[in-house]
Amino acid sequence: MAHAAEHAAAPPPRRAALAGGALLLTTIFWGAMVPLTALLLQYFDPWLLAGARYVVALPFLWLFVALARDRVSWRGLSFPRVAALGAAMALFSVFYTLGIAFSHPVTASVILMCGPIVASIMAWFLFRTPLDRTLLLALPVTVSGGIIVAVGAPSRAGGGMGFGGGEILLVFAQVCWTWYSMRAQQWLAHLGQIRLSALSSSAAGIWMIGLYLLLWALGIAVAPPACVPFDLAAILIWISLTGVACAIVLWNFGASVIGVPQAALYLNLQPVVAALTAAALGSPPSLLQILGGFIVMAGVLYVQISRLRGTGVGAR
Repeated sequence: MAHAAEHAAAPPPRRAALAGGALLLTTIFWGAMVPLTALLLQYFDPWLLAGARYVVALPFLWLFVALARDRVSWRGLSFPRVAALGAAMALFSVFYTLGIAFSHPVTASVILMCGPIVASIMAWFLFRTPLDRTLLLALPVTVSGGIIVAVGAPSRAGGGMGFGGGEILLVFAQVCWTWYSMRAQQWLAHLGQIRLSALSSSAAGIWMIGLYLLLWALGIAVAPPACVPFDLAAILIWISLTGVACAIVLWNFGASVIGVPQAALYLNLQPVVAALTAAALGSPPSLLQILGGFIVMAGVLYVQISRLRGTGVGAR
């Protein structure tokens, strides 16, 4: 069965613009979550935090489902497929966490910038989707800009590049997220993007909490704190609302309109947002980071403008 989002004609300009806006907002939420998560990790066990983000987000997601009041039938819902999508999201979280922990920061940033390449290869492998020439032209620009942002981080001054051993896990993480994004549209798009997001996130939360309990029993994970300071609890609720509940719905909507490979290009803006968030928290960006941010934005804008003009081969 072909994935409609990967084979459909170019969407109308208004819908493409809405998808671009949704993906931009997703990038802002996910990029801002990076330094905020770093603050939480000073207090929470990483495995607990990974699962807690999903659990705290679930009430918001199901509230979105209730507020949507759509009349789409739940018929055709396959619980094994929902479980598989949740497992892919959980595996992404595991591989991403371990990959970041055991990777050289700059090399990790470079690998994460190659998400559109992974998505394009998987789109061809799963659905025989031809490569998008507009994307291929923009990708070197955004990757180079992301490298400049990563290298230009004040804490990385003179640090160069290297390999920490976890880089391959970051590739696996991208594969898992791309597989989830494509299969979710293929299997559950008929339920609507909000229901799709709520169902798959619920399954991911169950998987992640189960993993945490197992690791806790094995003595690998740390027990939950007895009391959480108010400010950290507020940050956890905020990133769960924005970085999980809202962002996953927006991501799935954007990916359903323009396809996963093009949607993945927007994620290359995350280091820029992370740098701006860090600046708001008291760590101003360097001139190199500002330059890299402009380069990344130029690549993303090129793809968006091409789509709006109907000139991009992304029309497929």
